[in-house]
Amino acid sequence: MNAARLLPVLLLAACGEDAPPPPAAPAALQPGLYEVRSEVTGIRAMDDGTPNPILKQGQTATTRVCIAGATATGMPAPALAGLAAQGCQSSGVLFPAGRIAGQLQCRPPKLGGEMNISLNGTHGATDYRLEGDAATVLPTPGDITATLRVAGRRVGDCPAGAAS
Repeated sequence: MNAARLLPVLLLAACGEDAPPPPAAPAALQPGLYEVRSEVTGIRAMDDGTPNPILKQGQTATTRVCIAGATATGMPAPALAGLAAQGCQSSGVLFPAGRIAGQLQCRPPKLGGEMNISLNGTHGATDYRLEGDAATVLPTPGDITATLRVAGRRVGDCPAGAAS
C-alpha cells in the first residue's frame, strides 16, 4: 500500500471515538463563608534598621470571611487573603481559567506605613491556594520582605447581613 492510500485511513483513525474530550472550563469560586489560613514562610530585612515585627517567620493566622463571589474580572482580594481588617485595597485581581493573580496595598494599623502584596494561585469551586510576596514601605528603617502562603476553603453560607 502506498502512502497516498494510507493517509485517509490515518486521518479517519485520528478522528475516531478514542479522541480525548476537550478540557472542562474551571469552576467559578462559589460565594459563601470561607475559612482562610495564612502563613508567613519567609522574612528578610531590607535595610540596616531593626525589622518591623508585624510579620514573623512561621506566623500563622486563621480567620473566616464572607466572599460574595468572583468573576473573570475579579473580586474583593482583601477578603480572599483574609486581610479585610488590615486596611487593604486591591488592584487588578483576576481569575483567568482557574488562576488567581493580583496586588494588594495595605495600611495595617500597627505598621505605621504600607505593605504591598503580590498574590498568585489557583482556585476550584470551593477552595483556593495562593502564594504571595509582601514588602513594607516605612517612613523609618525596618523594612522587610516576606513570602506568604494562603489557603481558603468554603465552610458554609454567609451569615445574614454579612458583606465581603
